[in-house]
Amino acid sequence: MFEINDPPPLFYSRGNIPDINEKSVALMGAIRASQEGIALTTKLVKELVARRVQLISSLDVGIASAVHLSTKAGGGKSYAIIDCGLDRIEGEGAIPMAIDLIQTGGVISEYDPDRTFEQKKFAESNRLIAGMSQAVIVTEFYEDSNRVHDILEYCHQIGKLSFILTDTEFGLLSDEKSLAQAVKHGAILMNGLEKIDDIVKVLV
Repeated sequence: MFEINDPPPLFYSRGNIPDINEKSVALMGAIRASQEGIALTTKLVKELVARRVQLISSLDVGIASAVHLSTKAGGGKSYAIIDCGLDRIEGEGAIPMAIDLIQTGGVISEYDPDRTFEQKKFAESNRLIAGMSQAVIVTEFYEDSNRVHDILEYCHQIGKLSFILTDTEFGLLSDEKSLAQAVKHGAILMNGLEKIDDIVKVLV
């Protein structure tokens, strides 16, 4: 958290915040996720939860929703960073998901509860997602996956580990331009789930 240049002076949360004594990974991906992307994300979450890793994501639909739902199914803890106040949550399924998250994980914002969304908050919340995790893993992303690209760029700026997961069953769930941009920002291509233990070991 203290790796970011301008950490917020305080947080607002409903539920809990990630335990600093446990390992944390931000798991991100496309809003318009494919069935393959959701399946790959679910497989990855299962492996991370089994290793007692906390999951951090946004409150978007698509891959982020799959992160939270599969974490709950596996008995783990996940947290959503939002880009508005806690009393101003909007979006398809966002409020039910937030209520569900509060039971075992939490919803976190750096904004006053009554603050509505503004575009600049999008980038600010993305830096917080990167800052609160020990590494970022992306399962599916494309040219219009603005949040993913923003987070990967920020990881590059602060020296945070980031990974793009591919799979023998589903292949690479991205396009050439997006992949090239991610690699430019230092993201490491990871083929299959066999390397998960190696990633978990370097989380500090």
